[in-house]
Amino acid sequence: VDSKGCEIVSVIRKSDNKQYIWSGQPDIWKRHTPVLFPLVGRYKNDTSIYEGKEYHMTQHGFARDMEFDLESQTEEEIWFVLKDTESTLEKYPFHFALHIGYELCKNEVKVNWTVENTDTKELYFSIGAHPAFNCPVHGEENKTGYGLKFGGLADTIHHHGNTPDGMAVMEDKVLALKDGCVTFTEGFFDECTYMVEGKQTGEV
Repeated sequence: VDSKGCEIVSVIRKSDNKQYIWSGQPDIWKRHTPVLFPLVGRYKNDTSIYEGKEYHMTQHGFARDMEFDLESQTEEEIWFVLKDTESTLEKYPFHFALHIGYELCKNEVKVNWTVENTDTKELYFSIGAHPAFNCPVHGEENKTGYGLKFGGLADTIHHHGNTPDGMAVMEDKVLALKDGCVTFTEGFFDECTYMVEGKQTGEV
């Protein structure tokens, strides 16, 4: 785990030395598993208005580019915290403490987030994960045959594109899920982003 952005940069299975996390090649995509906070997506023209004042924050917020402080560490668990600064208050007018923990549970990694309101007013935020996993997993060239399985109530996913000012626009492309699954086809990720519209999913 890198203290900058508090993102996981490597998950290796000891039995076969298999790496599950994207390497972060800067010429393709420099990140690994960034945490999006206090904004998922972006505001129109990167601008929000709170109590009559304009604030400017870029896509996915600032946490992924900031240095977190180590809170605690054991053999199986580690916790970091990010607190507001003069710089964050210029973009986001709230006092906060974002606690992120990673815990090894046998062959799983449990990710924990706690957003603490250290202000005297209501705290508005969104938070999200953006992990990049290696695919194909087993070294083969063909990426087809892999897919995503959605838990919960989802029965379709929708593709969306972006307008020049960065706003999401829904398009007509809707993919039906078969037994909660969508299988990757050639060019699947050329379509940018897929969304579960109007329903919740418990896991992917």
